[in-house]
Amino acid sequence: MRKLYFIFSEIRNNFKKTELIIPQLFSLFIPILMFYYGYSKMGYFEYSKIIISGYLFSQLLSISSTAVIFLTVDLTIGSLNYYFSLPFSSKEVISMKFISSYFLSFVLGLLSFSLSNLILYKIFDYRLIYIVLLILIQIILLTGFICILTIIIKDITKLGLILSISSTVLIYFSPVYFSEKIFNPIIKKIIYLNPLYFPIVFLRQLINNFFDIKIFIILIFQAFLYQFIAFLMLHRRVVKSL
Repeated sequence: MRKLYFIFSEIRNNFKKTELIIPQLFSLFIPILMFYYGYSKMGYFEYSKIIISGYLFSQLLSISSTAVIFLTVDLTIGSLNYYFSLPFSSKEVISMKFISSYFLSFVLGLLSFSLSNLILYKIFDYRLIYIVLLILIQIILLTGFICILTIIIKDITKLGLILSISSTVLIYFSPVYFSEKIFNPIIKKIIYLNPLYFPIVFLRQLINNFFDIKIFIILIFQAFLYQFIAFLMLHRRVVKSL
């Protein structure tokens, strides 16, 4: 019960961070509506599905980046005394902080997809189950990946700069706006390591009624791997700070 109460308290505190939620909601909803309206007016309705499916995951990247910043800042020296005065081990505290970060990002991601689905995709069958799982897996994957970046960066004043540059590289060297076919063979192989690549491809295939089990398994493996590495690195840094 104590663990559940702690997680609930962290989730409630996250939802109080309006400086995170309000800008993210605007950056999610307004572009989606404009993409849909603009491409429909231009006669590119089907193309709008491709663009919006990529844009959704680029915004999940932004949401996860902000959530990870809050997570890592919370686990600094100033807050460590509070967290570790609680009747939990260091591993339990970090695990529960990750879960609370997942929840906020997942809710925002689900809201953005729901809007896209209502006005554009109109998917109301079994595929919704896979899409919900996909969003959750992607949140875990991105949280782990970004957390590793934040831990590697020793100078916290440069955190925003590095994450901004990293996000730009990840978005434009991925199929968010352009197919991987435009890249040369060497870059194309590197793109496969991009945490945005497989989720975007998987969603676009689902929209076209195709389920690729291989990509789904790859996503689960990537999410587990990045999160496992992030957990170990963050736990090691926290223990050193105590």
